[in-house]
Amino acid sequence: MGGSSQTASPAPQPSSYSRLYEGDTEKRHFRTDKVDLSRTGSQTRDNSIGLLYNGLAYRTTTSIEEVLTRAIEVENAAFKAYKGETQEYRSKLRNLFTSLKRKDNARLRNAVLQGTITADNFVVMTDEELASEQQRAKDMELERENMKKAQVPMAEKSISDALKCGKCGKKEVAYSQAQTRSADEPMTTFCECTACGNRWKFS
Repeated sequence: MGGSSQTASPAPQPSSYSRLYEGDTEKRHFRTDKVDLSRTGSQTRDNSIGLLYNGLAYRTTTSIEEVLTRAIEVENAAFKAYKGETQEYRSKLRNLFTSLKRKDNARLRNAVLQGTITADNFVVMTDEELASEQQRAKDMELERENMKKAQVPMAEKSISDALKCGKCGKKEVAYSQAQTRSADEPMTTFCECTACGNRWKFS
């Protein structure tokens, strides 16, 4: 065996790597967990693995080894999906980290850690899919509120002869428009047939 100068790679750690984490799960970080991030030969990619590690390790006692394995899988999937270290790759990883680090999003963290959500699926999830249950409930509540506001009295609605009632076929339709979702979504149009009272909406 050669000289002992090779002890740069921490030899005794693998056993602690594979045990359940016993420290403060609120403060888990790849540095305090003594994780070696040199995996890809690219600073950007290794930093991304560190970022994902911090998000996945948050509030969990999952072993260092498991968290790191998942972080490497997710980074690799993102690297393939976004064709290298592109701007899209970077912003997506920041986005995934933010979603993982939400206190009310334990469900997402656990699903990724347990592999219920695969790395390939995780890196292409939309903001809506990444949102926590509470966030989704808030968004739905906002939408309901805006719809109520949009159901304005008939006097405030415009009458259009371009719109036709799907029920009675008459072109006596009153309508109003409102922003029911986020500002970059199209307006929702609420229609009511003044002849038969049929109501409908479309975006």
